[in-house]
Amino acid sequence: MRPDEALGPKFIVYHDVVAAACGDAPLARARFAGHVSAIVGAGYRFASMAQFLSGVTLESRDVIITVDDGARSFLDVMWPVLHEHGALPTLFVVSGFAGRAGRDVEFLDWDELAELAAAGVEIGCHCVSHLPLNEIAPERMRAEIAESTAELQTRGFTPRVLAYPFGRFDEATKAVTRDAGYEAAFSVMGGGFDRYEIRRRLLTGLEGSLAVRFVLGDAFFSVREAARAVTPRSMLRQEQPIEPERWGPQAFGIEG
Repeated sequence: MRPDEALGPKFIVYHDVVAAACGDAPLARARFAGHVSAIVGAGYRFASMAQFLSGVTLESRDVIITVDDGARSFLDVMWPVLHEHGALPTLFVVSGFAGRAGRDVEFLDWDELAELAAAGVEIGCHCVSHLPLNEIAPERMRAEIAESTAELQTRGFTPRVLAYPFGRFDEATKAVTRDAGYEAAFSVMGGGFDRYEIRRRLLTGLEGSLAVRFVLGDAFFSVREAARAVTPRSMLRQEQPIEPERWGPQAFGIEG
């Protein structure tokens, strides 16, 4: 395991669980509740980002839930289940999407985000418009981070953590994130060598309990890297550029 993972907490990342369930909210709710039950049933404990950042000693049985983008499914489907189990997740918000709607997705507005924050949800930065930061011009990359940070602060939040859109980053991105005052930054499954490229374990919300337990297992990253080692680089998704049609608002069907 890499330095930030040795004996430390396990970070999970979800996105829009209703979209993953093809718009079937009852199915998404039932499957996500099954995930939470599988986590608790396997003997894991929920921890918070606040505990992690404060330096509280967290162990390999501690799980921190993170959710990217800020879709309404977090409030409607995920938060009631997490709240019932006393879990305080982190929601990484795309500031330019707040309060807007796109194709089959609606994003939480600022008032709703404020209510979640008051209830203990950590609000983090996911940049302005969900662009792959390592594939855009340096000045645009800096603006994506700086403008989103400023917007969050103007809205009354104090963002302490950032999630790179698509999990993509490079050393320049890390440096800008660090200089912006963030205490940690998160990838999806790549990186893992320091506090500004913390790896997270990706779940869609549809997996069965055995898959959830595997993803949380200590062998997850080593098994995944072993598979990568025998897979041609041309077939590895993380080795490929993000297609332009998946960049920004248009990928979510947001107009204007």
